[in-house]
Amino acid sequence: MNKCDVNGFRSRSDAAFGTLALDYIAEQLYQQGDEFFVDAVTIIEMNCTGSLFVHKEPMDWILFNKVLHRQRTAKPRSHGNYVNSIEYAENVINDDLQCFSNFDLDDIGAYMLVLLSDGSPSDQKPGDQMRRRDAVCRLSQRLKSKLNVYGMGIGAMGSDFEQLKYLVDAATEHGAEGQFNHAGLSPAELSTTFHTMATTMTTTRTELLSNKTKRTKTEKRYTMRKSYNDVDLVPLRRETKNVSRWRYDNRTNPPWKKVEFLNSDARGFEVAQDPFGKGAERLAYMFYEIKKKQIGSGYEKVGKSMVAKNSIYNEDERSKEKFHTDFCRSQQKAWELALQFNRAVAKAPLLKPAKDEVSLPPPIEFLQCNVYDYEDHWGAKCGLLVEKFLHGRFTKFSSNNGYVLKDDGSATIVLEVGEVKLTDFLQAFSHWVYVSSSNKMLVCDLQGILDSEGIRPTFRLTDPAICSKERRYGKTDIGLQGIRNWCRTHRCSPICRALSLPPMGNCKEATH
Repeated sequence: MNKCDVNGFRSRSDAAFGTLALDYIAEQLYQQGDEFFVDAVTIIEMNCTGSLFVHKEPMDWILFNKVLHRQRTAKPRSHGNYVNSIEYAENVINDDLQCFSNFDLDDIGAYMLVLLSDGSPSDQKPGDQMRRRDAVCRLSQRLKSKLNVYGMGIGAMGSDFEQLKYLVDAATEHGAEGQFNHAGLSPAELSTTFHTMATTMTTTRTELLSNKTKRTKTEKRYTMRKSYNDVDLVPLRRETKNVSRWRYDNRTNPPWKKVEFLNSDARGFEVAQDPFGKGAERLAYMFYEIKKKQIGSGYEKVGKSMVAKNSIYNEDERSKEKFHTDFCRSQQKAWELALQFNRAVAKAPLLKPAKDEVSLPPPIEFLQCNVYDYEDHWGAKCGLLVEKFLHGRFTKFSSNNGYVLKDDGSATIVLEVGEVKLTDFLQAFSHWVYVSSSNKMLVCDLQGILDSEGIRPTFRLTDPAICSKERRYGKTDIGLQGIRNWCRTHRCSPICRALSLPPMGNCKEATH
């Protein structure tokens, strides 16, 4: 791109960087106004090896200035090889998609791959054309309509852009959106092409944020039961065909391990047909293992009753590898963090019982969960997530939208730091996770019971949400938005101070 034949610019490279900054980046920033979004941009320069200029940088005025500066300093040289640059771009997108590996395609963002060249590729070794096409096709098959592939040719009429058009056509054949445009040597045409891409991205973003492109899911038909315990009145569904029990452990590869039933003589399970509880994503059912009767035919209950959870939507009736993985990953991570938090509390001098007091801080525990796989009457593979039933008053202590339970009448204990509510330990737990993860993660949506039947009250929790900057923990991981919601409403307690946590949210400590 070192030719000096674009009117108003020193070179074709100069024209490419200038219009990219002014008509793509600046155009989107102007259309954005005061709205907040987190589009990221990677720019790879097509030369002998394919060199990285910027990598996953936010679409902002800092990026605008970098591109303008590159316009002045870039020195086009050597050949324009396609293969390395296209495969580099594929790797960047795949790395990004790895963070959303357990999301539905409808729940991830959109991508745009722009191939800008001033002629045919210089890499013409045997197999190069197929490598270029395969990389584009793999991305197109994976992302379908969530990928826009633009080919832009800069050059006089008669320039050879057959390979550029070939790649765009391959993308559309495999499900992506594609468009080729020969911008010629006119600055106006270059400007118009980049302006069109900017408008496309703005429209796509608006549709994604307003959920216009999100697939509508159909909610299951069910009748809510009034309580968990009306066993004799509950219609049950029995499953005994190819039933197996699995446990998730993110420390192993693969993370799912087949384990024995809770009861050695179990041969299947029975689950209530109607749920007794409903959350934002799941329905909760009464569940227990069954064994063959010792006398006569048929089955009977064995062991304790438990809780089975499954999606509220028909489309999510899946086996353990899909729908339940996000839940188990989040719950296991929360379980690990709670163990670390309990140890930190035990070591904190200010959280020891005050003189003449015997009450200890309540530990926080998250339930361990398993998935029972089975085949339904049509031979389809299904799965139910199962965990222990929590006896007691089930309470939602916080959520991922900033909600925190207030004035709950929680019992108090007197520690060296002073009198504190038991539920303050839950809010301090979220604060501790946020700080100990270097502000990259937050455990919230805390719900469960305060088990006071033992010697020491214990919080037993289930179904947490983890909000992370990388959004790795399923649909309830709303990322920075959830973290900001918590920062806005969190109110530090003396427990936060006793753990040496920096003030967050409302810095004034809660008083009791």
